[in-house]
Amino acid sequence: MIQIIKALGLITFIVGTNTELLSRLIDMWDRGRYVSMLVFFVIWGISLLSLIVVFFNKSIGVRVLFGLLISISTFCGMSYFSIGGHALNYMDMELLWISRAHSMKALDYYFPILVTPFIWGVFGFIIAILPVNLPQRLTSYIKNFIFLVPLPYLILSTITYKKAGYGTVGMPNQFSSVSTFILLHAYDSVSRGMIEKRVAPYFQPEDKPLAKNIIFIMDESIRGDYLSFDQETGTVPTLWDKRELFVDFGKMSSSNNCSGYSNAVFRMGGIRGKLESIGSNPFIWQYAKQAGFKTWYLDAQLKRGELQNFMTEEERSYIDEFVQLDKTEEPDLDYTFASKIKRITELKGKNFIFINKRGAHFPYAESYRLIGEPRYKPLMKKNQKPEKESMINSYKMAVYWNTNRFFEKLLESTLNDSFIFYTSDHGQNLFDKGQQTHCNTEGPAFSEGLVPFLIFPNERNFELVQKWKGVNHDKGTHFQLFPSVLFSLGYNKEMIEKSYGPLLDKRAKFPQEFSAGPVLSKFGKEVDWNSISQ
Repeated sequence: MIQIIKALGLITFIVGTNTELLSRLIDMWDRGRYVSMLVFFVIWGISLLSLIVVFFNKSIGVRVLFGLLISISTFCGMSYFSIGGHALNYMDMELLWISRAHSMKALDYYFPILVTPFIWGVFGFIIAILPVNLPQRLTSYIKNFIFLVPLPYLILSTITYKKAGYGTVGMPNQFSSVSTFILLHAYDSVSRGMIEKRVAPYFQPEDKPLAKNIIFIMDESIRGDYLSFDQETGTVPTLWDKRELFVDFGKMSSSNNCSGYSNAVFRMGGIRGKLESIGSNPFIWQYAKQAGFKTWYLDAQLKRGELQNFMTEEERSYIDEFVQLDKTEEPDLDYTFASKIKRITELKGKNFIFINKRGAHFPYAESYRLIGEPRYKPLMKKNQKPEKESMINSYKMAVYWNTNRFFEKLLESTLNDSFIFYTSDHGQNLFDKGQQTHCNTEGPAFSEGLVPFLIFPNERNFELVQKWKGVNHDKGTHFQLFPSVLFSLGYNKEMIEKSYGPLLDKRAKFPQEFSAGPVLSKFGKEVDWNSISQ
């Protein structure tokens, strides 16, 4: 009886977790791709045989180990499809891997969506570990076909490689996610990556810096059209009273729609059209130190020395002060760091400060505290399935709480001879297209690359920055920020442009576009660029 339950359970597990199978077959039939259909059936046949060998293997070790892999792969494949709206591909897997430090936040935010995939994964694992009591002849037969167990992983990894990171649509969820993960590490071990040995700065500083303190504020998940100064409903009303202190450049395109790449492009001096050199370019810290600045990295996202966004111990060695607030609760991190920045600017000597803000990182409801009547309502509740109105209100509350209060504290008195850049790593998809907030690799929403850009110059540089705005209002891109920061540190403009492209005093050579997925070419496929225009 147990063997019948096991067999019926396996069939249910396969049918219930591969809902893309039928639509993929219909698509191939409609397009007349009959040879592809034949190959597709062969792969599915091998995969089904592999599942039978695993689930009915006499060895409990085989059933537990591969049953766990099969269940995890099923959970990941189903989960990503439910959130992202497409099959998990190589680019998605890479983005998930580099963002793993925030995996618990993602699980928390998408919890209601993940319940069903989790139940299916657990169901599959239980069916796998149920006892096997087959006739000796069948047991021996299955044992002889043990070589089929790893075969689907090899086949699907090869297909994904041949299809330039894709090719898993309609393939068994039981194997596709794990096979993509295997390919990720195998391919990255032999291909050019984001992290290579750095070279020395390309040139020396020749001029005086624009200020004693150069501050770069990289906010988190702030969408350009949601940074509003309106007193009644705006997300940063405090800036209305401080409007004489800053220049608003309007909308800017981020370099990428995912935090890891966007942050890395800035710190590593990524150049549009020459991103293949990002792994060896000098860090921004090297230029700052060479110009006589003490370097500060303020991280409001992680704790206990954990690194993210491709930062390595080599890069950290160029940072004089690496600061995280291990004992501060998340809604208070940005506000506390605003006070920290003010204290740093009062120190003697020159300081280059980069802050990676907490901002409006999801889950949005964990980014703010409710004190009195909320500014926006209704709001999302913890573990509530995302719904547009309440999600947008919670997002706006996160911006209001973290970004508005940050500037309120930072600007409560005149900063000591400082020049401040402010932007965000990427925007947000607030149900503009599907449910995934950002990091979409296939047809991302325009809003994922739409970010704000402000400069708070000191009085002697205000006119200069106004001229920059005249050239690049609603026209700027993230790729102009690294060269502009170098200029503020005291480097020669002509030398900067020769190596890194135009500053903000000139129009960018490329349109306002952001990359989706890895910023380095994979499998010979060009980087995908997307406009921030609707």
